[in-house]
Formats: sequence, structure tokens, C-alpha cells
Amino acid sequence: MIKSINETPENQLNNKYLINRPNIFGRLIAVEGNDGVGKTTQIEHLSKSIKERLGVEVFVLKFNASQITHEAISKGKASNYGVYTNTLIHAASLTDQIERIAYPILERGGVVIADRYIYSLIARGVVRGANIKILTEMLSFLPQPELILYFDLDPSKALERRQNRDAREITYWEAGCDCFSYRSIEENFLEFQSQVRKQFLNFKNSPGFHILNADQSIQDLHYCVLNKINNSIKLQHGQGYRMQEVKVKYDNK
Repeated sequence: MIKSINETPENQLNNKYLINRPNIFGRLIAVEGNDGVGKTTQIEHLSKSIKERLGVEVFVLKFNASQITHEAISKGKASNYGVYTNTLIHAASLTDQIERIAYPILERGGVVIADRYIYSLIARGVVRGANIKILTEMLSFLPQPELILYFDLDPSKALERRQNRDAREITYWEAGCDCFSYRSIEENFLEFQSQVRKQFLNFKNSPGFHILNADQSIQDLHYCVLNKINNSIKLQHGQGYRMQEVKVKYDNK
């Protein structure tokens, strides 16, 4: 690692302010899963439940919603950018939203729900050929969610859901067409999403990582989400705490 000649212990702490901010009263929850498993629907239900039951502020942190990086992501996709560039731009999108929007809400005692987080970046990056160690070290500056909910569903069922419920066509990137080239986009989708699913399951022993069966009704899965949250964290005001750097345990067995 390259260090500045002017780097002092004090400056080192300041450089890590993303994960060393004290007096955090809110909660960061990450929702992960392959495309087509129902993340967006569940996040909508969860946001509504938290607002109604607790009356606290809720912000949904989306994967590529930063206005600062939106144009760069669009241009990168159009030019078929490389895996590390892809990862870094999306990490910048997350970081921008955390710095400008999420942290003030967490400091006020609100709840931030990440609609995909670094586990998506790593899983997709590894399938596209990136080095797992490089990715985990590169993204370790981001804060650790108190709870990570991974919605697990066989990609064939996810594809069926997409075809039956979603009028939106499968995209080039959802199907992993940059790294797989089968006869149809559906075949690409199944292969790419299957490989990504395998990578997600390698995170099963990471701190706060919970696997939920997404092969159930919307309402039943919502009850599972609420039950997991109630058993894992207390969504209420309490003593302030200091956020820690994200910890990823990857078991490739």
C-alpha cells in the first residue's frame, strides 16, 4: 500500500471517517439476492412496516442511484467496461449515498436499507474474473451492516418470475453477456445467475449474513424478514455506537 510522506496517525483516522464516525443511533440493513428474487418488493414492504411501527426515517440506498456516478455507469455499460472499473464505479455510487444521505439519517436514529451492497459487487465481480482478495480489500472501507438478508432462489424460478410478472426485458448485464455467450439471453441469464448464486452462498459465515428462502409468497417472505429483524437487532433509539468496517468471510468450499 502506498502511503503519503505526510501521513500521521491523526490523518490515518481521518482517512477512515466512513467507518469511524461515532454517535450512530440508526441501523444499516443490506438486502441481497440474484436478479428476479423479489428484493425490490420486499424492501418496499419492509420500509412501510418500519415507518408504520416505529415512526422513524427510512432511506433506501440503491445500487447505482448516485447522480454523481449515474452517467459514468451508463457510459461504462455502453463501452463494456472491465470488471474492476465496473466494481469501483458502483462502489463510488454506494459511497456517495452513504456520505451525503445515509450517515445523517443513521445519526438521527433512522434506518437505511441497502438494495444490494458490497456482496453483490464481490459475487458478480468474481464470476466476471476478478480476484476475491483484491475486491474484499478494496471495499473494506465501507461500513458493516448490522444485518444482511440474502434472498435465495433457484435462477430457473427467478427467470420464470421475470417472464410472468415483469414486462421489462432481461438486460445484457443481468444475463452476464459480457462473460457468457450462449444461444439465447435466457440461457445466459441462467448460467450467469447460477454462478453468482454460488458466490453469494460462499458468504454464509460472514458476520450478520442470513439466508432466507425466497421461494414463497410475498407475504410469507415479508413475515420471515420481520421475524429475522426482530430476532437479530433492536430497531429503537439507544446508546450511540461507532460503525465498524465491513467484514467479509468467503468460504469457497
